[in-house]
Amino acid sequence: MAALAAIDAYVQSGAPIDDPRLDQWVQMSDISNAGGFFAGDAVTVAEMTRRVTSTIVTKYLNSEDTKEVPLRRKTKFCLLLNNFALYKPVRQVVFESLEAMTSIFEKSIKDEGTMPFDSELGRMSEHVLVLLMRVMDYQLTASAVHEFAEHNTQFAIQLLLAILLKEPPYEFELRCNCISGLLGFTQPQAFFGAGEKIEEHSCTNFTEKVDFMLSLMLRLQAVQVVSDVLGDAIAATDDVTPLVQHAVNNTMRTIMNIFKFCSKEATQWRQHILLSTTFLDGTVMMYVQSLAATLHVAITANPPRVAGELLHSLNLSFIFGAFATYNMEEASEEVRIFCTFFHDLFQLSIRPVVTDARLSGQVMVMYTNLLHFMCNVDAMADTDFPMDDLLPELTSSALRATVDAFIRKEVGGCGLPFTQAWYQQFRRNTADTLLAQDSSTYQFINKSFTDVLAQLSAKQVPVVAPKQPTTRLLGEMPTLKPEKKNKISIAKAAAPIQHKIKPGAKADNVEGVDPDLLCALTGRVMKNPVSSPYGQTYEREAIMTWLEQNGSVCPITGKPLTAAQLRPNEAVASKMLQQMVRQTMATQSAADDDMYNF
Repeated sequence: MAALAAIDAYVQSGAPIDDPRLDQWVQMSDISNAGGFFAGDAVTVAEMTRRVTSTIVTKYLNSEDTKEVPLRRKTKFCLLLNNFALYKPVRQVVFESLEAMTSIFEKSIKDEGTMPFDSELGRMSEHVLVLLMRVMDYQLTASAVHEFAEHNTQFAIQLLLAILLKEPPYEFELRCNCISGLLGFTQPQAFFGAGEKIEEHSCTNFTEKVDFMLSLMLRLQAVQVVSDVLGDAIAATDDVTPLVQHAVNNTMRTIMNIFKFCSKEATQWRQHILLSTTFLDGTVMMYVQSLAATLHVAITANPPRVAGELLHSLNLSFIFGAFATYNMEEASEEVRIFCTFFHDLFQLSIRPVVTDARLSGQVMVMYTNLLHFMCNVDAMADTDFPMDDLLPELTSSALRATVDAFIRKEVGGCGLPFTQAWYQQFRRNTADTLLAQDSSTYQFINKSFTDVLAQLSAKQVPVVAPKQPTTRLLGEMPTLKPEKKNKISIAKAAAPIQHKIKPGAKADNVEGVDPDLLCALTGRVMKNPVSSPYGQTYEREAIMTWLEQNGSVCPITGKPLTAAQLRPNEAVASKMLQQMVRQTMATQSAADDDMYNF
């Protein structure tokens, strides 16, 4: 007799179910035994599953008698239902049975949470949340998790991280669902309704939740675990699956959202990502190389078949790369050897897609963010400096020639209005832009654009730099992968990286941001503003670095200034956070508002 049929017969007999029998059922129903356990025709298996799961829910999980059905046994019943839910053909049946759960079972979850932790079984709350994710086909939203946790945000975040980091691990799809849930809790939409007034106290409450997530993820080294999981998934196949694509994108967005909305350790968080984890130089680099290869095939097809999601993912990756390497000169040079796509993407011709207005605009944004990433890595900072494993195509002179030729031939060759649009996009500066405008790479690219614009304005044919002979695409070569043993500890990664602040170096005006919220020294949006006795407000990190590098002198007035004279500007900090929340909610793309978000 098939195992499920035996369980069905026993349950329907009404005989008591003790722990040894329940343990045996949990073992029998393991997904590795699914072929034999769920033997029979689909209709019969579904009906047996319905009877068993309905009885478990109504007779045992909803039971008030803690002597007959103690909490520990309820936890085991949850494990049994979870095993059923792993078998996709009966998942809907399990889901329908769960609708019969009552407040009695909800109270059981709370009561079990107050008991000492059972290392053998784990928490009932975790098992139930896993069960909900499975029966929802791994599309459980952050709002549903929040409701399950009775709107206790910190508990909801702890649950998601516990499931994500579980050893031995849960299935890949379930871990991806946890990643999308974490993204939801870093978005203002999780805390502010549409049209709701954004007030100081509500923003502070939101920031506290993000700070909690930051601290917890650092303590658990969650980003490295996620990097390993996603990196292995990318390495296991030639093509990035949609599920992996969503998971990598959601991880990048989560990391950047934490930076954007946290009230402390913002720079240390970025340093942790770059220095303590292999997420950027391992997982994201492999991801981009795979996507770049796909783009090469798509854009050279006749006709071109370039998916918007592909361009969106590449664009997001370049924004993330710029985010992680901004003002990290001491470390970002090491990223350079993994950026083979710097060479490959500038070998492509964009001419096949410029006649499609939608694709042309997406390609422009993607390439200009690629240029921003290059500026922050400052790949052309030195002239062919020696570096182990650096490919010839990635040397300074080679990259200069490649980029210059692309701007002159591919961009300039499309005419003056087209080139002006690209240049404006390259120079665009928003609240989220982290761009080293004082880098030699930025100055070089800026000059390439202005030279071409000058030639086009004078109705001259742009001078096309000789294109480097293309003998290979670097993405076709074996992928270099950093080893975790070469990474430094979280504590050491938190040590400040001393970015050299150059006199007079200041970002362009930031689009759509109140000038009062910009650092008087860097021109960037502040996170930790401090004011001097002379009336200027600075980002604390920037002014402290300035004082260390230049002595006790005000960078604006030239008057004496010490760190002791600086005072936190809480009014500016509050105003800044409120504006960032409003702007983020106003610019949230409808395309991003899917099941992976809150």
